[in-house]
Amino acid sequence: TLFVAGVITLKIISRRYFDTSLTEYTLSHLKRRFKKVSLRNIFVTTVSLNQLNTVSQYYYYDMPSKILLECLKLLNARFEHVYLLPGNNIVIITEFINKTLVNRKLRYEEQMTFVKQLNSLIENHPFQLQKDGQHLSITPTIGTGSVGFQNTPNTLENLIQLSTYAQELARKKELPYLVASDETILMKEDADNFYKELESGLKLEQFKPHFQPIINPTTRKIVGCESLMRWENRDYRIIEANKFIDIAREKHMMHVLDIQIMKESIKQLSSWIKDDLVESNFKMTINLDIHTILKIHAHELVSICNRYQISPSQIEIDIGDHDIFHNHVNHLLLQLKEIGFHLSLDTSRSPFKALQILTKGLFDSIKFDTSMIFTTNNEKQSIKLFSILFRLAKQLGLSVRVKGLEQNYQLQTLQRLKVDEVQGLYISSPINHIKMRGFLQKYQFYTIS
Repeated sequence: TLFVAGVITLKIISRRYFDTSLTEYTLSHLKRRFKKVSLRNIFVTTVSLNQLNTVSQYYYYDMPSKILLECLKLLNARFEHVYLLPGNNIVIITEFINKTLVNRKLRYEEQMTFVKQLNSLIENHPFQLQKDGQHLSITPTIGTGSVGFQNTPNTLENLIQLSTYAQELARKKELPYLVASDETILMKEDADNFYKELESGLKLEQFKPHFQPIINPTTRKIVGCESLMRWENRDYRIIEANKFIDIAREKHMMHVLDIQIMKESIKQLSSWIKDDLVESNFKMTINLDIHTILKIHAHELVSICNRYQISPSQIEIDIGDHDIFHNHVNHLLLQLKEIGFHLSLDTSRSPFKALQILTKGLFDSIKFDTSMIFTTNNEKQSIKLFSILFRLAKQLGLSVRVKGLEQNYQLQTLQRLKVDEVQGLYISSPINHIKMRGFLQKYQFYTIS
């Protein structure tokens, strides 16, 4: 049918898992089929299954594909136009009940009723895990969108992007579903414009590493630094990564940005070593996004190190605790570790959840945040609890680092708890390579008080 052509054009992945009657269409076929179709008559819904990234950790490796297939069969039995896009996003195209009605409120309510029923259908379905009758409950994240009052989006592809944007907003707000409103359309347009600025900034090489010194709290000497991505935009000055990282991920830019930052960071480290500004055991921590880890080949990172005559053992790759549960990450991290890179686990989001990760033996160091330790509510108990975590990490052979240091009493406390390394504004904010060189020259032979 007309709608079948529209979605299949965006490429179905893993076809061996799906009904062989599904036919792939080219983009030119889509344009011909939809040439006379009014997008105002339809709304597009995207669905992702939240447990797919972790289910293979506890069951068979192909279990996510089987669950996805079962979900597609479930939806195909209920809805007419259901397809799969790259990234395991399921797309459903639906015709509005009254195609001539332009009342936005009624159309919004129709979409809301649809996503509520869709959410209930998936949540209440017992997905079969094994032949012995075991089942798993799956929770979806759903976004849906339609043409707005300004007749945008004006292509099917843009309409799918709108529903995906609504889905991402739902995920950030921890909602099961979200219907894109006219306000959402404007927000997405702003995000798209911001993306164009990101592209321009990338071409102009405005993304630079800023370095935050790391010290040993006992000796007060510099033992390393963390490379942090900054956007040195001419109009907005220096922009921290958390202001643009979501859009960069959505637009699949993180791999390019991370590699650019890594190259420049290792280049600077090489220059510091040649000028005798740092000792031979100086380590540089570099943050890599989960999307970068899944996309890179280990030889790419080795090649960068070789170009600047830096050993992989001097580079520590920082991984967020929320990323480690992603499929295939452990295997890729193991490759990097075998090559000689050090691995650091950042527990800023969920320090206690990280305990089950430590037993994997992948990591060389673990990083905590002072905001978790020095809490306003019952700080003494919190410090006692984290002191146990620190001892446990050390027993597992891990180096312990605490970031976010802001006050002297925190430094003294962490020294007493035998933390290996600290960093934060109390020592220095992240600084560009010129200021970092000056910092290293100043404290090369002196301790930081």
